[in-house]
Amino acid sequence: MTTVFSIRLAFSGSSRLNHVSGVWLTLATDLAEGTFYRPLIGDSGYGGTRFFPLHFTLHAILIKWGLSPLAAGYLLTLAATFLMLSGLLLVLLELSVPRQDICIFMVLGLAASSSQLAITTIRGDLLPAAMTLWGLYYCLRLNDVLSKRYLCLASICFTLAFSAKITTLFGPLAASYWLLRKGNVKAASQLIIWISLEILVILLTIYLGSETRVFTIFSACATGGAEIGHLIYGPVLMIQKMATRDVVCFLTVLVAIALVVLYQLWRNPSLAVASFMATLITTGIIFASPGTDYNHFLDLYLIAIIVLAASIPGNVIKQWLYLILVITAVITTSIQTGKLHETYRQLDTVRKELVQLIQSHHQDGNLVLSQDPLLPVMAKQTPFLMDPFMLRLTREAYPAITEDLWNRIRSQAFSVVILKFDPATPRGSELLSKRHFGPQFPKVLLEYYRPHVKSGPDDNYFIYLPRNDSKASETVPHNSL
Repeated sequence: MTTVFSIRLAFSGSSRLNHVSGVWLTLATDLAEGTFYRPLIGDSGYGGTRFFPLHFTLHAILIKWGLSPLAAGYLLTLAATFLMLSGLLLVLLELSVPRQDICIFMVLGLAASSSQLAITTIRGDLLPAAMTLWGLYYCLRLNDVLSKRYLCLASICFTLAFSAKITTLFGPLAASYWLLRKGNVKAASQLIIWISLEILVILLTIYLGSETRVFTIFSACATGGAEIGHLIYGPVLMIQKMATRDVVCFLTVLVAIALVVLYQLWRNPSLAVASFMATLITTGIIFASPGTDYNHFLDLYLIAIIVLAASIPGNVIKQWLYLILVITAVITTSIQTGKLHETYRQLDTVRKELVQLIQSHHQDGNLVLSQDPLLPVMAKQTPFLMDPFMLRLTREAYPAITEDLWNRIRSQAFSVVILKFDPATPRGSELLSKRHFGPQFPKVLLEYYRPHVKSGPDDNYFIYLPRNDSKASETVPHNSL
């Protein structure tokens, strides 16, 4: 059902896209136009991201081949879905999971909220998860005759996963540990050396391809504003989010943890168990970063499924567990699909209206400041602001950005400002200050811009126009980082 829903979304124009999808689309369109990681401040606007490049590089290639950004993004999503499902299938087959059970686990792989989000939107979580599964599969294929070939393929898959998402390093670390526990020191050493060299090549390519600015960008954005103290709350937030936003994933992970503890699988872990424990720890660390959401459960969920498939004893127990998980999955999927369909339909209508607004204002060099970068992309414009969350972080690291933004607002350089939070309300002002643009933004904006209209179900967007409509936009000098 979710796969059919994804295909329908791709060809109907409806979407579960949000501002994060807009960031991925902006990175791809920037690259298609010749800019690999835009500067923090530049002629094209404000940059800043912590996303690694494999996904949006492939996306940009599809755009260069003539596809629209949205069509290219959905095509890449569907291809990554196939890679994920085929990787999961091959791992389960290699673990000798009964074929009659594999179908259940394949369906279960699509049932969690995190996997449904991945296959029905445009963002970079699906591809690294798929590459990790393929890396685990090639590790499981290792033997005395073909070790070198499969070890090489495993290293390539793990490196591709890393080049799409840095946190996937848990995969090769778990595989290396598993090989060491098996006494295969040579294979473990080769895997570590090959991946290290491949990662070095990837980092050097990113560094040179971005004209050396990428590490400036990553240093400002990589942690998302996390501090050492946040590590304490990361696991707590992970559990809270999982229990409230992804019930199927929560139940699956709980069962996997119970199996690891009950049968003491951690004492001499299989590759599946070693990967699960490494992923569980990594996910807890990831949630120490502010703004982390349930999309980061995907890797953990898929590997938890593998643990269940390989470790649950007894046909009766399996049948009851399958029944509970499948019923839960069907219920949650049905509820989500029913609740979201009408909201997304209304939101799409609103976005089309806003696209027309952007197109009408984006003339003669006029700038549009949109908190949601998806809107300018849909309007076939380059978003001036790539990521409002990262703008807050980069402003803290580089005060020149703050000065540049204030100058543009005071000069009313933006012909229209589109926000997702209302700066005129205490709640909206707090969100804009703490999560996105940064402190003082609501105050400065309201001084020079006036509210125009609220748009969308539950007032999804808030539109502001210059208080002096007749004033021409001035050219504002800016620095480049």
